[in-house]
Amino acid sequence: MPYRGGLEGEVNLKLKGGELLFSSRGKADLRKISFLAASLLGGRAEGGLTYRVDLRRSRIYAHAETEPGSVLYSRFLSVPMNLNLELEAEGRSMAAFLSLWSEGRGLTANLGTGDLRNYYLYLIAKELPVTYRTDAMKMDLRVSGNGWLEVKDLKEGNLRMDLKFNGEIRVTKTGRRKARRKLPPVRIHVNFRSDRPVKVRLPEGYVYAHIKGEATGTLADPTYRLEVLMVSGELTYFGRTFYIRSGKLTVLRTPEEDRRTIEVDLVNPGDDLNIHISLRGDPSDPDIIVWSEPPKDVGEIITRLIG
Repeated sequence: MPYRGGLEGEVNLKLKGGELLFSSRGKADLRKISFLAASLLGGRAEGGLTYRVDLRRSRIYAHAETEPGSVLYSRFLSVPMNLNLELEAEGRSMAAFLSLWSEGRGLTANLGTGDLRNYYLYLIAKELPVTYRTDAMKMDLRVSGNGWLEVKDLKEGNLRMDLKFNGEIRVTKTGRRKARRKLPPVRIHVNFRSDRPVKVRLPEGYVYAHIKGEATGTLADPTYRLEVLMVSGELTYFGRTFYIRSGKLTVLRTPEEDRRTIEVDLVNPGDDLNIHISLRGDPSDPDIIVWSEPPKDVGEIITRLIG
């Protein structure tokens, strides 16, 4: 029995010895069926997927594999990626392999289960071109590392990841964080760090910074520490260019503490006067210290700044 549409192939049904035998072979057009996983993929896939399904003695065997030349287009990836997916299932066991690669960079992942209730996922990334956008910021990063996710009885999970990255972050506006959506009960232990300075673009200019941190607890209620070490940059205030001499931003969230602190030293060099500004404390309301070389009265410095 042939059929067409997003799937093309044939279905065979037989009754043998009182047992119903089912088999199907065919090919799927990824462009036509990838909408089924559009929210997960963040886009669409193109290419072909061959498949085979057999049912005998109430036991299912299935195999599916993408054809060469298949491509994934995703809003979470800055470039199209060559897609290689292979899935095999028999009874209540299933294994899947996913590869996304382009020009020597990408991701591989392995998924498995023996009972369709407990799962493991292991992944490795090498310079994966990740992009992420919100109303307040956009990130274009190259992410490397490894991690694994274990799901127990479809009720809880454990996620461990060790990541390093580089690239650029553009902040368009700051403000209060939006309330988080309800997240699954997954325990996490994630370490992340930049392997070279990341360029952070701000409305006032730009900063090059090393970023590192750790997140533990659960996805819904994480405990984390983030440290941003500023190594250089230019910021514009009062129509003047200030250079970052040094800077550090620390964000700490634990059950006992929710704290953000900043320590930044800026300088605006001039022919006859270098103006220094130091920021200390909470980033939303820091203590500001203004001084100059050679030393001048604070009032005179402020006049020079806004004059």
